[in-house]
Amino acid sequence: MVNYFGIIASFLFSISYSTVGVFAGNMSKTMSRKKMLGLSCILWSCCTFGAGYVNSFAFFCLMRMMCGGFATCSNSSSFGLLADYFPPERRSLANAIESSGYYVGAALASSSIIIIKNFGWRAMYMTTGVFGMLCGLAVLLFVKEPKRGAFDKIK
Repeated sequence: MVNYFGIIASFLFSISYSTVGVFAGNMSKTMSRKKMLGLSCILWSCCTFGAGYVNSFAFFCLMRMMCGGFATCSNSSSFGLLADYFPPERRSLANAIESSGYYVGAALASSSIIIIKNFGWRAMYMTTGVFGMLCGLAVLLFVKEPKRGAFDKIK
């Protein structure tokens, strides 16, 4: 499986991430961004958890593709929420902090090596999946959907 790491980690995830992202942007205009953010986090985490149970390479690839598709839904919903939480003069800082989360997460992901070394790769996928599901649930329970266009100027 090591020979196929680039396909799994990069290509399959990225192709679904970039393709579904276009549709997710349109969806965030009409549905609750809070629900979209929370559910996308739960669903991509379920795919991550499910990747720990795979018994075939094809199913593992499917889980990674689905993970990418669900993960991209968080972008448009989170940026939309930030636009209505923060006035224009504070919005770029809020977006920068949100965007830096990706890189902080990538840095913290290297700690998954500890889980893999001590418990195996399946346990790592299951552990991160459960953590993500809890984060998605926290979004659904504690994030409030702001009024759309709260800071739009009336012309």
